Amino acid sequence: MYTVRSPAVADNAIAVASYITRTEWQNYMNTHYNTADIGYTNDTTIGAISSFSSRGPRIDGRKKPDIAAPGQEIISVKDKIITQSNYWYDDRIIIDNDGVFGGPAEYWVMQGTSMACPIAAGSAALLMQANPSLKGNPAAVRNALLQTASNNGTQDNTFGYGKINILAALNNDATCEGKGINAIPWTATVWKGSSEPEWIRIYCEDTNTGIAGEVVTWEVTKGAKKISVSPQSATTDIHGEAEFIIEGRKKGKAKVTFYSGDLKKSVKVNVKGRR
Repeated sequence: MYTVRSPAVADNAIAVASYITRTEWQNYMNTHYNTADIGYTNDTTIGAISSFSSRGPRIDGRKKPDIAAPGQEIISVKDKIITQSNYWYDDRIIIDNDGVFGGPAEYWVMQGTSMACPIAAGSAALLMQANPSLKGNPAAVRNALLQTASNNGTQDNTFGYGKINILAALNNDATCEGKGINAIPWTATVWKGSSEPEWIRIYCEDTNTGIAGEVVTWEVTKGAKKISVSPQSATTDIHGEAEFIIEGRKKGKAKVTFYSGDLKKSVKVNVKGRR
C-alpha cells in the first residue's frame, strides 16, 4: 500500500500498473531463461500483477493506479548505444532477431512500469488515430480506456480499473453528442451541525454512460446562511460522478445549483434541527 508516487498520483494522470504476460524466453544463443533467472522469483504467474508495480491508494485515500498494461519481460528493440556491460544479467536478455542462432541480435527483454506506460500511451495514440475527434480531449481518451478495462468500471489499488483492452476501447463510443447532468439524491436532507454527501453525475444522453474528467462547480442560490458546500469544485470520476459535502448550519430550506460547462442542476436542501 501507498507505494505509488509522483507524478502518477496526480488527479488527472493515468497511473499505469504492470502485469505479467511472459515468464520465459530464449536468448540469442538459444538458451532458455525465465523470470527467476534475472531476479524476479515472485513473478511466475501469467496475468498476475508484477511484484515491482506500485500499489495505491494515495495518502488521501484516493485509489491509484488507474489501469494496468503488460510490463513483465517485454521483448522490444535494443538501442545500439546499449552494451551488455550496462546490466548484470548481460546476454541472458538479448534476443536474436529471427530466432536462428548466429544472426543479428537487436532485441532484448526488459520489465518495469516503464514498459507498461508506453503500451498505454500507444493505446491512447491508436484511439486518437481511429477517432480524430478525441485529439485535444484527454478526458474522453482516459474515459474510453478506463471504462473498457477488465474490472468493468470498478477501481482497486492494484490493477486500477483493470487490464487495458484496446480493442474494446476502439469499439467504444467515447464521443458524446449531448451531455446531461443529474443530482443524486434529487433533494437532500441534512441535520443542523451534520453533513451529507451529494453526487453530481455527468453523462452521455444517448447512452447514459458517465463521462469522466468533467469539472463541476456550485453556488448556493437560496438560503446561503443555512448550508455550506465543499469542495468548491470537483472532477467527475470514471462513473461520471463528482462528490460534494453539504453541511447543515441553520434550520430551514436552501438550494444549491451545480454547474458543468453549459449544464446546471439545482438541488433543494432541507435542513432539520439537531438530532
